[in-house]
Amino acid sequence: MAQTPITELDFFQLKEQMKAYLRGQTRFKDYDFEGSNLSVLLDVLAYNTYQNNFYTNMAISEMFLDSAQLESSVMSHAKELNYLPRSATSAKAEVNLRISAPALNNVATLTIPAGQKFSTTYNGTTYNFYTSSTQIATLRAGSTGVYEINCMPVYEGEDITETFYISDTSSMISITNTNVDINSIRVFLNNGSEEFLFRSSIFGVNATDKVFYVEPTLTGGYGITFGKNTFGREPTFNEDIKVSYRVCSGSAPNGAFKFVTSFAYPTSVTLFSAATGGGDKESISSVKYFAPKSIQNQERAVTARDYENLLKKEFGSGVIKSVSVYGGDQMNPPRYGKVAVSINPHSGTNISESFKTTVISFLSDKTPLPIQPIFVDPEFIYAEADITVYYSKKQTGKSAVELETLIREVIQSYSNTYLSDFGTTLQTSRLSKLIDDVDTGVLSNTIRVNPIIDYSPPTTLKQNPRLSFGAALVVPYAFDINENISNYTPAVKSSVYMYNGVEAFFQDDGKGNIIIMSSNTQTLHVLRYNAGTVDYTTGEVNLVNFTTSGYTGPAIKVYANTVDRNVKAPKSSVFSIRNVDVTINMIEA
Repeated sequence: MAQTPITELDFFQLKEQMKAYLRGQTRFKDYDFEGSNLSVLLDVLAYNTYQNNFYTNMAISEMFLDSAQLESSVMSHAKELNYLPRSATSAKAEVNLRISAPALNNVATLTIPAGQKFSTTYNGTTYNFYTSSTQIATLRAGSTGVYEINCMPVYEGEDITETFYISDTSSMISITNTNVDINSIRVFLNNGSEEFLFRSSIFGVNATDKVFYVEPTLTGGYGITFGKNTFGREPTFNEDIKVSYRVCSGSAPNGAFKFVTSFAYPTSVTLFSAATGGGDKESISSVKYFAPKSIQNQERAVTARDYENLLKKEFGSGVIKSVSVYGGDQMNPPRYGKVAVSINPHSGTNISESFKTTVISFLSDKTPLPIQPIFVDPEFIYAEADITVYYSKKQTGKSAVELETLIREVIQSYSNTYLSDFGTTLQTSRLSKLIDDVDTGVLSNTIRVNPIIDYSPPTTLKQNPRLSFGAALVVPYAFDINENISNYTPAVKSSVYMYNGVEAFFQDDGKGNIIIMSSNTQTLHVLRYNAGTVDYTTGEVNLVNFTTSGYTGPAIKVYANTVDRNVKAPKSSVFSIRNVDVTINMIEA
């Protein structure tokens, strides 16, 4: 009988395979295995085979990053690829302080020490933020003992200092806390007389440079190594090493906005920018995904994908929801020698100036010499959706209101899954099918979608904004105020706002110009000609000397009538559907 390989990982199946093999032998053809002592031997053989198969399977699986399950195996493979898994990162807020200290007799400055605590309660949890360095408040001009400092950065997390003594230069110094923010690590030798600086690579490092490197440990933490007197100075035996760092709460404090502090003098704290930038420690699945890709760019940003991978690895999915990177030649006007970076934050739509600076600083030494990265605030395009749904009461037990609620939930799910990113496309056919599948009572539906750009101009100030829909627009016939214009469908039209004390809106005239119209249908007339231009091919609208004294809501909505029913956002814009922009007409068939 030909022998077959035994690869089972189940004890009883292994034993049955052995019995089947023995029954194939003439002497054991009718043997009663269960009632004999041979059954005990088969148990031993099956157990031994099971252990060997399990060990071999696990050992081989852990040899490869794709199949590895143990954290120690994944971290070992990450080290082989020179990949440093992202640590937890501290949220950063910026506050303004006003300190009343008349007892100081109007000295010019007041020192705020490093480690000054600012507390906040956010989502039911209290977090502590601290100053990372000494800050200086200055005397307010014309005041008596009032000191001010604006845009002062504070970081969430507790500062920890550990002391190590070198006993074996071949070993790594393991940091005790696994939730360390590695960006905050500082290393000092000999009671703080020498500071070693962090380096992420050995490029440009000589044997005497005082640098340290950070590596992942097999237990999911981080350790510190030195250059072995080859790529940096190596501490000698018995030198004391002090390591200070911050232990943080990751992304949880992002969005915190109300802070209090206890200082030597009465102090009021106001917000300059809410907490942002906090990120969670990189997961095992993320390490397995990004580690092989990091070896492709070698910490260098050349292609757009390099930029995206580097930023996502550095700041994490808890901070960055999506990234768009494109050449300056694609900007309007073109900016040659630049590369534009736009980030859609995971929470909210605003990005603090300090975080923008951090992003550009991170990229500055990873780009080719002639290329300069610049941050471009993301633009947002929304969809006005007019949906008509035909349904049958006979085929559903739900009311029209219940069906509409389900449809709105499906639309939001579609937006969160397929949109809410740069350069995405709203596929009306896919959305239509999802609506049809909501309930057996939904017979069919029709969808009309038009993109919207929210424009929030300051009042009374003249501006020359550029609004880009990034798609061809339907060219209407030439507008004539003297003809019947009730059926006139402009390519671009705004919501109502105040213009010179009159309620008005702007639209195109079918000839590439923007005109401002009164919104009073009884006395409809043009308030201003040549208020801007529209390019019907590219969908770009340029307003000239635009001013308004006010408008309803947070923004003026600008609607476009695009040629393609599948609306696509430009690569610099994030596309999504808001519930407030969706109109659903339920019609019983």
